[in-house]
Amino acid sequence: MFPDNILPYDVDELPTVLPVFPLPAPLLLPGSAAGLYTADPGQITMIQETLEGDGWVGIVQPQTAGFSDDDEPVLCSDPDAPLFSVGCLGYLGEPGEDEDEHMAGVVGGVIRFRVVEELPPVRGYRRVRVDYREFEDDLIQLKSGLEFEGVKDLVRMWMTSSSEDDLGFMERMDGTQLVSSVIQALPFCAAERQALMEAPSLEDIEDLLLTLVEGVGERFRQDDPLPVAH
Repeated sequence: MFPDNILPYDVDELPTVLPVFPLPAPLLLPGSAAGLYTADPGQITMIQETLEGDGWVGIVQPQTAGFSDDDEPVLCSDPDAPLFSVGCLGYLGEPGEDEDEHMAGVVGGVIRFRVVEELPPVRGYRRVRVDYREFEDDLIQLKSGLEFEGVKDLVRMWMTSSSEDDLGFMERMDGTQLVSSVIQALPFCAAERQALMEAPSLEDIEDLLLTLVEGVGERFRQDDPLPVAH
């Protein structure tokens, strides 16, 4: 997903001003990866400059993230959408030869951050100032590994008719990549996905996800107020 030497040992090594890409889906978590799709000239400039620079980009879910009329997640970014206040630092790479030709880049999640403020745009793309302190443990948990056995059990339950070979994909996925895939497969609203993004720790995401799947997540309804970036 990204070079082994990219993971920092301390948040002080990370940039606090980032170009930002509003990504409706999938939810980028530390340890997961996502493709970036856009036709916006400013965002294309940002991706090109980031690839030529240090590779760091802020990925934040827009408040308008949702589903199309045929229940497919909206993948393309609205460059002007208002943002939620917690996102994920990503390391941007070129799409592989076997990737979708319309994909502008592939980003791997590293650590979550809180948006302190949105800064004036440059060359047509948005920027944010961020603070990682609230999520320092992401780096420790990401390096130590996250199994998410409860989520794996849930997938096994969904695929009871599948063979062991069919389920082998779970063993080849990082824990947060599996969680991100499960979130992508379910019709969660933007507020529910953001609640998962803002879980106190990466380990807590599993319990919250299982609660939402069970239908006990009413306090995260889309019309409930959530903190947003200013």
